[in-house]
Amino acid sequence: MESCFIPIKEYYADAFSILQQAETSYSEGRFPHCCNDTRKFLEIILDAVFEAKKLAPNKGSLKLNDRIALLNSVLPNSWVIRDIRRIQNIGNRGSHSNDLKESDAVAALESAFEVCLWSLEVIEGVQVSVRDYVLPKLAKDIWSFDSVEKSAHSNGAEAYGHVTLSHEQKKLAELFTGKHFLNAPPGTGKTQLLTARLSNAISRFNAERVICLTFTSRAAQEMRNRMQSVLNSESVFIGNIHAFCLEKITSAHEGKGALFNNPSILDDTYREEFFDSAWAIAINQDTAQQEVMTLPEQIREWLELELGASTTPEGIYTPADIEESQESFQKIKSTSLRLVVPFVLLNHSEDGDLHELALFDFKKQIRTLFAEITSKRLVKNLSLEYLVSLIWRCLLEFSQTKERVNSLDFDDLIGFGLINVRGLQLAYDCIQLDEVQDLSPYQWMLVSSISSLNTHVFVVGDTEQSIYGFMGADTELLRKYTAGFEAHRLTQNFRSTPGIQSLLERYREVNFGVNKSESGEFKSHQSTSSSTLLLGVEDNVKEYRLIADAVEKIFREEPTRQVGVLCRWNNSAAELSQVFRDNGFKVFLIAQNDFMQHSLIRDWVSVLRAYAGQGTRVDWYRIVYRLSKSASFNVGRREVIKLVDNLYSKNIAPDEVVPFSISSKNIQNTNIFEYRLRSLVDYATDSSKGVVIFDTETTGLQFESSAVIQLAAVKYVNGLKVSEFNEYIYLPDDMTDEELESFTESQKVHKISNEVVNLHGRPLEQVVDSFFEYVEGCAIVAHNLPFDLTMLSRNIGSRLNSSDRLESLFNRAGTQPMFDTLKLARELYPGLESYKLESLLSHFRLSGVNSHNALDDVLATGELLKQLVHDISSRLDSIDSTLDRYANVVRVFQREWQELRRQLWSIDRGGRRDGVTTLPELCDVWMNSVLDPSKAWYSSQAEVVRLEAEEKLYPWIRRNMGEKGRVSELLNKYSLEIGTLKESDLIDAEHDKLVISTIHRSKGLEFGTVILPMCVDGQFPGWRPDGFSQRERELADEEDKRLLYVAMTRPKDKLIITYHRVFQSNWGNRYPKKLSPYLASLIGDFDYRREF
Repeated sequence: MESCFIPIKEYYADAFSILQQAETSYSEGRFPHCCNDTRKFLEIILDAVFEAKKLAPNKGSLKLNDRIALLNSVLPNSWVIRDIRRIQNIGNRGSHSNDLKESDAVAALESAFEVCLWSLEVIEGVQVSVRDYVLPKLAKDIWSFDSVEKSAHSNGAEAYGHVTLSHEQKKLAELFTGKHFLNAPPGTGKTQLLTARLSNAISRFNAERVICLTFTSRAAQEMRNRMQSVLNSESVFIGNIHAFCLEKITSAHEGKGALFNNPSILDDTYREEFFDSAWAIAINQDTAQQEVMTLPEQIREWLELELGASTTPEGIYTPADIEESQESFQKIKSTSLRLVVPFVLLNHSEDGDLHELALFDFKKQIRTLFAEITSKRLVKNLSLEYLVSLIWRCLLEFSQTKERVNSLDFDDLIGFGLINVRGLQLAYDCIQLDEVQDLSPYQWMLVSSISSLNTHVFVVGDTEQSIYGFMGADTELLRKYTAGFEAHRLTQNFRSTPGIQSLLERYREVNFGVNKSESGEFKSHQSTSSSTLLLGVEDNVKEYRLIADAVEKIFREEPTRQVGVLCRWNNSAAELSQVFRDNGFKVFLIAQNDFMQHSLIRDWVSVLRAYAGQGTRVDWYRIVYRLSKSASFNVGRREVIKLVDNLYSKNIAPDEVVPFSISSKNIQNTNIFEYRLRSLVDYATDSSKGVVIFDTETTGLQFESSAVIQLAAVKYVNGLKVSEFNEYIYLPDDMTDEELESFTESQKVHKISNEVVNLHGRPLEQVVDSFFEYVEGCAIVAHNLPFDLTMLSRNIGSRLNSSDRLESLFNRAGTQPMFDTLKLARELYPGLESYKLESLLSHFRLSGVNSHNALDDVLATGELLKQLVHDISSRLDSIDSTLDRYANVVRVFQREWQELRRQLWSIDRGGRRDGVTTLPELCDVWMNSVLDPSKAWYSSQAEVVRLEAEEKLYPWIRRNMGEKGRVSELLNKYSLEIGTLKESDLIDAEHDKLVISTIHRSKGLEFGTVILPMCVDGQFPGWRPDGFSQRERELADEEDKRLLYVAMTRPKDKLIITYHRVFQSNWGNRYPKKLSPYLASLIGDFDYRREF
């Protein structure tokens, strides 16, 4: 085993010796020598990788170009290939040129660090100790701050850890006391700074008392990726505020139980469905005077003050008055949904501070809504009392519906998260928070609630980028909550050219009143001429043509450049996208309907979760609705919700009422009562059938490297044990040191020594062969079935490469009824603290010992199965009644889900030895099902989604989630990330060269060139309704100014703004237009301007 480890470690010893030479050359200013040495370092690192992974027969058998080509075939478009080629190209120049600059040496050294970290991930499965040897070298011996500090970059930057910081960033990276607000305009390297600060914080504070909160999931993922080499097993929290709240309300803390147990998170579709149901109940109830008395005391007191007396005129309104006014209904609905957080706080908390904040928000939004409805006479003589009581009753019904189905929406997360953290009195030692200009009052309150006087708080934002006023963000809040903070500002821009920066400075001066003395001396490391262009044309039709011509010219001159076209409105983005496609361009469109939120994509994720046994109630809403519509479009969501809720009221998930097989092709001939749970009872109680319970013991928990060393099973017939199967299995001959170490650790659990395996063991092939013969014809049961099945399948595939017969037997066993007692226990007995076997034995006072010897565990599972069968038997009649009531939906769902499960099984566990499946392959199974022309749901839209998935989603998954594995493995690793992906996250700068997006959805993105079309009045500022007050107009104008500013900060080196003098409608009407007043004073500040 050592023979593999020693040469790999020697490779790294040689590599670091070379890198020290490069470092010395760098410090002495001999940059060509430094670059050449870095290239030698690369060659040795690749030797280590190829030796560890056995990619080449021996050292030096492949030239560097050949090794890079081989890696590129395995890792196409990987970031590491770019770093490797970067070192190679610079090193080649270093061999022939004496004019290499300091920046070339810095680039080579930085890439060397990244390649070294990548190599550790590659060889970790061979010998993890190498990582323990290399990381200290990287952190101290080679890349320490002191050794590089004397080498200043041309822009004044310094290496800090493995992150390069400017001098002004370095000062901020070393702040770890007090409370600070950093104003960080776009392009100033705030993410790089926050990464360095977080790395530093972990060395100064207990990681569990450090928290890094971001505004989006994408920002959190980027931070985690950058911190991967530093974090290791550290438990620092990195995530957005919603994820933080979800963790707090679903976790026990200091002896207190969780507020919620595995709740479903409602997407927009089912959130609106639940709200509409709540509205229907609320609007049809008598919610007059008596309803006012059920309101919280604070709201009743406010109403009395508003009205002078609690009186409700009679006969001046009817429910129909509101329902008939679609505009009033939509206004009430949107306001009600914005009141979820104050409702939660007023209804579920006794905290005075939370009540005060919630009541202020509630009154403000109700007053605005009431003024809008009454000023436009949308509902005649509507009383404030009735409006308030109606909304409160609707919110109450909405809340009860979500509670009944164990679901939350994102506003519930904030509300209950606030209540929980304040009740627990949590206080962190170090808090970092990004994009604070976009926080709502409740999110600010949350941050205040988790900090104390001694907490170090570092928040980052940009007051000119606050564009989410419709979500509750307010620049005044930023000033209020950071009033006592020490203020800082980053002034060095790493993204844009001096020309763009100069234009942005003028924009801030004209529109925000920020002059240079306030913003600081803004510096940029870029330089180019004509970086800002202002182009005017006659009308909007010609403007589209001008933009298309401009993009064509850009790509002709520079094919690798990425261009972003950012529009104010969704319809403009869609129109421009079509123009480009008509002209042969490949377009990545990000507009109103986020692709990742499309029902077909959301349904796909739900299908995978349900198949892996992780489905929530909302997942089943989606699945049953989609599958039942395969036969008829007449199925409604409410009918499906009632069916699923009815099953869940019996603690039964819908997949438990699906048969194992459906033989009849005529759907009307299927027997809907021959379902899984009834089959389990039949197999367990019928003397002509039987149940086999099995368990495995392994050398570890890693599917790809752990070996099965014990396989035990017990056969029960009619509840009685009739036989036992208990076999030990020889260890593999080629176990690595790491795998042997894992086996030693696992012995502490299962107590199976190497001696026992050698003395009593048999070859894996013989044991598995006997096992499949033993289980034939029976139902197969295990506690945590997916783990044992996957472990068996992986061992068969990896250790018995020539055994087609065993794989065939495994696949045949997959057609037998299978049950997971862990999954059944979670469904039948919700709310238990633990579902471990020993915990369930204790809870139900069952005999048996969970000793972690496979045979003991099987016997214990047998006792649990008897309990489950008894409880299931008592529910069968009630389940049958539900299935009969919804028979039309059930028949179709049973057939479609059984077929879909069969297809997923065939690629998930059947006939595969190479790691089984990938997420794109799983998506294809779903899309092929959806695109079946025989299904009622089939439409051309599904084909569009399929093509869009192939263009956007599949490439992203291959880059970021490319490994193969079982569905449950892939979901355990990626489920959360897939569920929070946004369409903009899927952009690949290497391939998606033309991106068209709305400005709101472009925040956080950057492009080489940005084109801003239609910058005219009516767009910036946007149209304002007549009912807007002066104050509302002022606030809307300020947000529109910030919106345009955000768009102007997206380019790296080219900003093109276009406008038209006449707008021509689709009907041929023409309306005069002029350049946006926000830009009118800046015409002379553009590098190039022209009217066509």
